[in-house]
Amino acid sequence: DRSPGPFNVLFPYRVPTNLITYINKSSILRSHGRYSYGTRKMTDKDGNTCWCEGARSWGIGQWVEFGLDIKKPLEKIEIINGLIKNKHLYYANGRIKKIRVTINGEKKHSFIATLEDRFAGYKGCPLEGFICKYQTIHLHRYLSNIPVPKKIKLEIVEVYPGKKYKDTCISEVLFIYEHAH
Repeated sequence: DRSPGPFNVLFPYRVPTNLITYINKSSILRSHGRYSYGTRKMTDKDGNTCWCEGARSWGIGQWVEFGLDIKKPLEKIEIINGLIKNKHLYYANGRIKKIRVTINGEKKHSFIATLEDRFAGYKGCPLEGFICKYQTIHLHRYLSNIPVPKKIKLEIVEVYPGKKYKDTCISEVLFIYEHAH
């Protein structure tokens, strides 16, 4: 998880995936043929995969919760919104417009952030090989006292509706430690 390469150069302070102890979810879209939408797809560094919620609507109120075994606070969360396998699928499926972030299940450490609706541009290259257009949620912008997280919940509050499918997807999530500048 810490091998040299463009991904680790771009995100040198990211939490390694082996420190994500679990990923719970409120729902999951059922598999279609060879395509599955499990929660671990959000941490696989593969732009061809994603987690999709499985509610009968756009997924408002659906969530994923990450368990973390870390000792340092986080500075930010990086998200690739939607299914970025290609432009058609990106706009066919829903993307998150507003997301509630809750740290350690505490209301005082909860806030709503807005994500942009922009296609991240996966061109068939492995995620390691191209500079992703992650969207950044800077925790200090919303919270003055950030605890060391043991769990982080991401909840869909509002969506950009898809043109074809009534589901909402997340391709990738990274957690980035605080570091001295």
